Amino acid sequence: MSQKSRKQKGRNKKSARQLFLRKKRIVITVFSFLMILIVAAGGLAVKVMADVAKSMDRMYQEVSTIDMRNSSIEVDDPVEKERPKQPEKEESAVTKEDLISNAKPMAMLLIGTDTGDFGRTAVNGLSDTLIYVVLNPGKQRMSLLSIPRDSYVEIYGTGTWTKINAAYSYGGAELCINTVQQLLQLPVDAYAVVNFAGFQNVIDVIGGVTVENAFTFSWDGYTFPEGTVTLNGKEALAFCRMRKNDPEGDFGRSRRQRNVIVAVAKKATTLAGALNYQELLDAVSGNVLTNVDMSMAMDMITRYSPCLNNVINYDTLTGYGFSNNGWYYQLDEDNLARVRAELRAELELD
Repeated sequence: MSQKSRKQKGRNKKSARQLFLRKKRIVITVFSFLMILIVAAGGLAVKVMADVAKSMDRMYQEVSTIDMRNSSIEVDDPVEKERPKQPEKEESAVTKEDLISNAKPMAMLLIGTDTGDFGRTAVNGLSDTLIYVVLNPGKQRMSLLSIPRDSYVEIYGTGTWTKINAAYSYGGAELCINTVQQLLQLPVDAYAVVNFAGFQNVIDVIGGVTVENAFTFSWDGYTFPEGTVTLNGKEALAFCRMRKNDPEGDFGRSRRQRNVIVAVAKKATTLAGALNYQELLDAVSGNVLTNVDMSMAMDMITRYSPCLNNVINYDTLTGYGFSNNGWYYQLDEDNLARVRAELRAELELD
């Protein structure tokens, strides 16, 4: 081999080694960058989890209510009453944790109180909104029942008959839940209470919500045209509160409330909603109470989110108004029995 050939071969080896080293440095640099991203993401995840846990602790409030799920429940359906009674099974009580971890149908009560705005500072206040929610992950659907705020009922354990919205002012979430369970003869596994401020703040943080409006109306200084409307927090509150100018009264208002709540739930569980997690936590902290802790909330998002895509709306419970030192709404017993049976089937309580 000539001296020139040997030199050329040496140069080729040197070039190959330099190329190898350059590629190695690139791989190391890319790998290091990826590791930094992973560590940073992990650190962010830890921070997010810590922030969420801290806020959930502030919102968490367990309640001691009658256990409708694990005790005998009266059924108005005459067919059910005639069925032979099965012997009771020797088994432990079913908890909301059991239902969530096993993705079983469960019921929630959403309580909207009339405090937190308009100069209303009462600790409990009245429950302007009561929505009974059944989540059935097996069928991937959610059923919503609005309970009229003026429904004439017995407040659980008091012997007092008055409007159902007074139960919360008398005894907070616990008495409100017990009164609803007594009325529906169905369990409430979980609950959430939100006041005016929390409702507005959440909607503002997620960038507003878009819903369909059935007719043009004005309320609290805002005008809402017929058709598709996008609402900020204050607008959404006015949109949900109006009933006097609605030709369907509380039926129409309840429908608007349910539409807004579903829109909020869908948007809050999107990536955009998740990116605003700190603002979302600030919005609800101090304005929301619930007996769902952090681990349950994470599991519910995973197992029950598909239910949001298939919503069954019960307009409300039917009845008639009457006056007795105030205006009340007498529920129709036949309608109430039918709705009970349908929701019981959704909960798979047979």
